[in-house]
Amino acid sequence: VPDAYSVLGSWYGKRSVQERNPQLLDSAGMVLAEGIRAGAVSGPLFEAMGSYHGSQGRTDSALVYFNKAVAIGPVNGQLLHNRAMTLLATDRDAAIADLTRAITVGHPSVGDSYALRGRAQYQAGRYAEAIQDLDAAIGTFGHARADAFIIRGICHYQLGHRAEAAADARTALTLDPNAAQARQLLQVTGQ
Repeated sequence: VPDAYSVLGSWYGKRSVQERNPQLLDSAGMVLAEGIRAGAVSGPLFEAMGSYHGSQGRTDSALVYFNKAVAIGPVNGQLLHNRAMTLLATDRDAAIADLTRAITVGHPSVGDSYALRGRAQYQAGRYAEAIQDLDAAIGTFGHARADAFIIRGICHYQLGHRAEAAADARTALTLDPNAAQARQLLQVTGQ
């Protein structure tokens, strides 16, 4: 059951994003920290604190709080996705495992989990798996972001699928005309 601190802290955090107001994010951090100082212990509080630290670029602290949230529960797809984002730079396989669980459990942004797992698979050199995940993100969940098309295009290129790579590069340029990687991909495919 979420406590008042996690509810209010999350509310401030969401409002800060909606209104692009960093002062509201500071308020979220203060409310969440006060909850921890007051001895509140709940999965949602630790999840919100992990998200707060992640938004500040403090991934080590974010990971500590996400791990506490997973240990206490309840575990949901968004929590696993957020923890995977913090793990991606240090433990790619653990990030992929969390993203697989997030996809299985489900959450409103499951397409983002497929896209992030596709990025992790690409970074691991597992191009066919990355293409499968990015196909799901793009085709099933409408994840229409230039970076997803660029990564999928690079994976196609690495597997010798030049026409598919060029098509993805063109789509990426439609979404982001300034995407330098998409231009480079289009050049190397010769299309």
